[in-house]
Amino acid sequence: FEQRANRLANWAVTQGLAAGDTVALFMENCPDYPAVWFGLSKVGVETALINCNLEGAGLVHCINIVGSKAVIASGTQAKSVTQVLNDLNGDPVLWDFDGNYGKDLDATLKQTSSERPARSHREALTIKDVCAYIYTSGTTGLPKAAKLVHSRMRRTFRLPMALANMGSEDRVYNVLPLYHITGGGLGMGGALFTGATTILKRKFSASNFWDDATDQKATLFVYIGELCRYLVNSKPHPKETSHKLRAGFGNGLRGDVWKEFVE
Repeated sequence: FEQRANRLANWAVTQGLAAGDTVALFMENCPDYPAVWFGLSKVGVETALINCNLEGAGLVHCINIVGSKAVIASGTQAKSVTQVLNDLNGDPVLWDFDGNYGKDLDATLKQTSSERPARSHREALTIKDVCAYIYTSGTTGLPKAAKLVHSRMRRTFRLPMALANMGSEDRVYNVLPLYHITGGGLGMGGALFTGATTILKRKFSASNFWDDATDQKATLFVYIGELCRYLVNSKPHPKETSHKLRAGFGNGLRGDVWKEFVE
């Protein structure tokens, strides 16, 4: 993971990106997702974590509002970007991990150094500088970009240690979107901070949750309230009580759902 992140950091330097520039990240959950923002932060580049379900005007708005100088995507998300390229400000370059719709990022990274970039690329940064942008849901208009500074990210990474006593031996089941603070910050960041293992799912499935958690020997999981409500409202599962989960951490859980979920 460290080498992959370093390749992404060095790729950014070769593209002329520098501290304070922004790159839009538009992908579904996958191991390369955190490697992008983790790597770009090594050279002070800010990552805009864009909802992978967006398209059209909403997608254009989210890329433009933070002044993105490049877009990193893959799969159907890369295809969606090609459909709005003419509406993007500043002609940002589309880099596609698969190489189907934009410049081939995966092939380029294989030719890029995996050594950690020099500190000089980020020597002027402070903990008050922006690490990433996350977006509101857009239910009352177009999504709004919220700044996450480095100090906020660091605090978020530490929270699972306090909330769930997370340590390096834990296995964290994460089904939440990485473009939100709970899945990407608490879930993925906490695992990176402590050295825990991440069991990453592309998206939540109530029918597969207990099979995954049990078969992958998860000890912790990341939640939002709706996840627990869906599980409570699902038919009883034979592995509901055979797993090794000892705690969940997250936010937004109603009291009545919590009581039934714990039982």
